[in-house]
Amino acid sequence: MDEKVLRESFEKIKEDMLFLSREILDLKEELIKISQTLSEINVNKDSTKNQQIQHISSTNSKVYGGIKPYFRESKGNDGVPADSQQTVSTYPAQLKRTFNMGGQTIDKTRILQKIQEEIMGEKNKEEIESKNNMELKQLSDLVSNLKKELKDKFKGLSKQEFSIFSALYSLEEQSKEISYKDLAISTGLTESSIRDYISRLIHKGIPIIKEKVNNKTVMLRISPELRNISTLDILSRINSRQIN
Repeated sequence: MDEKVLRESFEKIKEDMLFLSREILDLKEELIKISQTLSEINVNKDSTKNQQIQHISSTNSKVYGGIKPYFRESKGNDGVPADSQQTVSTYPAQLKRTFNMGGQTIDKTRILQKIQEEIMGEKNKEEIESKNNMELKQLSDLVSNLKKELKDKFKGLSKQEFSIFSALYSLEEQSKEISYKDLAISTGLTESSIRDYISRLIHKGIPIIKEKVNNKTVMLRISPELRNISTLDILSRINSRQIN
């Protein structure tokens, strides 16, 4: 290969590398601008995904509006463009957002957009994780408060009141439907007394459900939610102060 041609090839490669370095620096500067803009976005949690995308798109327009045109300059002639017809845009207001590298045209705007999408993806991921952690903590606090309230309620029951509750709990495990009469037979009390105890238990916040069958007979049952979070043995120990 001719020495002159080889030297010109190396010079061309060096020129491309320097140009690419400038482009990378410019991309970093624009990335900083995008990050600053993103930090100022007030994300509305109730907004739909489409509204978020439109908001981001609007922000992109503001960011990209401040990007200066990029023109490839020659090394000689004090930086005058090598070919004015190629570098000078017919529309001065339009931004030049592409550059050549290795014979390929690189769209700088698409690169920036991809970077921003990755940033937003990480931002949304962090927000989702933060929201999930917050909701998990709220749920945990709610369960803790409910358990504390239940403990206080069962500690406030008299021995006889808890005995009626215990009888209903046990009978329900043996049969699907429990009436005042069934409970009276099981405890040896009158139906009138059972009605009175059930009313007192409900008044004290014990989750007992009354359902009228055929618009006539009242059936009793323990709230399924209570059964899901506690057993009769634990409730008995709470009532007897064995569990604080």
